[in-house]
Amino acid sequence: MNVRLEAEQVYLGCLLRDPTLLDVAPVPAALFTADHSAIYRAMWRLAAAGITPDIIMVSETLDSENEGIGLRYLAEIAGCIGVAANIQYYAQSVIDFGKRARIAAIGQSMIEAAASNDDAETIHARVLDMLTQTEIDSPDDWVDIKTLLKAGLREVDLRYENGGAIPGRSIGLVDFDELTGGLQNEELVIVAGRPGMGKTALAMHIAQHVAQTETVAMFCLEMGEKQTAMRTLATQSGINMSALQRGRMSDEDFGRLGATVNRASELKMVFDFHSSPSISRISSKCRKLKRRSKLGLIVVDYLQLMSDEGSENRTQEISKISRGLKGIAKDLQVPVIALSQLSRKVEERADKRPMMSDLRESGAIEQDADMIVFMYRPGYYDKSSSQNFAQAIVAKSRQGETGDVPLYCDMATQRFKNWTAGELPQQEVTKPRKPKFSFAGDKV
Repeated sequence: MNVRLEAEQVYLGCLLRDPTLLDVAPVPAALFTADHSAIYRAMWRLAAAGITPDIIMVSETLDSENEGIGLRYLAEIAGCIGVAANIQYYAQSVIDFGKRARIAAIGQSMIEAAASNDDAETIHARVLDMLTQTEIDSPDDWVDIKTLLKAGLREVDLRYENGGAIPGRSIGLVDFDELTGGLQNEELVIVAGRPGMGKTALAMHIAQHVAQTETVAMFCLEMGEKQTAMRTLATQSGINMSALQRGRMSDEDFGRLGATVNRASELKMVFDFHSSPSISRISSKCRKLKRRSKLGLIVVDYLQLMSDEGSENRTQEISKISRGLKGIAKDLQVPVIALSQLSRKVEERADKRPMMSDLRESGAIEQDADMIVFMYRPGYYDKSSSQNFAQAIVAKSRQGETGDVPLYCDMATQRFKNWTAGELPQQEVTKPRKPKFSFAGDKV
């Protein structure tokens, strides 16, 4: 017996005996062999129409479509050994065999393309198109409105049972979570700002909060390993980053640092320090990561440092990159945060508050992003303003509201927390901190 056919028969047999398993472990219909794909599609069409897809109904559906698959074969499949408890395993076996077969077929097509008389660029483009055909995610070609609405009602019911809690991942900042609903799967979130506004600090805060329970993949294009380590230690310990960088710490600081390392090492964070990763590199690494861990968030710092060699100009390049990041979020079912620089036009205005048009190559980014957040610290430009006041300006949000979120920030430790009314008036002048200790040779 062909092991691929046998795997498909065992899986389909479980579904024919218990059609409720259709929703438990769906498989892309295109990964089956031809006859089994026809059976599977017929079952999905019946289920979408509200009809139980048992052997008789599936047989009648196939007969009406002249598929030539008899009732006897369906009964044979239904009699295959297999138990409902193992349906996930059977489904994965079908997926694995189907993808292997598809890859083998595409590989043969590539060999034939390479042997053709076409020019190299044409062959290369054709091969890239072939590679995209290995990615199949939908259990059927179409999702009808009834199935769509059922899924929507299940989601509403789930959120109701959850007591009205935010639907997405919390970032640990109450006002932001309440306004946006948290970070949602499939979302591309752009965090933008001029240098010194705290966008990387906010991204690190979010990543570390999510990493308490789920794996976070960080692509650090700008910062190196030492810089990232210093930021992480400062954020987790609350020790001034300047003190960490210079080693000017007290015994108390060292004690706190030791406890911080033990705690921070438990965070589920992994880092990639490639200086200019491509979309394909990010996608490939994150797919592998998701297979072995519970991937909860991807962070890219920052978007303008990425490259795409096949683009004719920078605007087209940024467009491909932003669209690619959105594709990764959708394919892997996780939120992707991409940091972005703003143009220098901000500095030329009297009002330094960022606007959508300040995004570099803004058209593509604005279109692809599900949420756009501008980081803004008035005190950066006006020294008489509080140096601990920041705003997360939610300028776009497909699934939540837009608005300004006040945040308390301490750039010395790269920490953010919820703004407490009256805690620190926005216009209060922050006095310089006195050093807690000094060393021989320091200037007083």
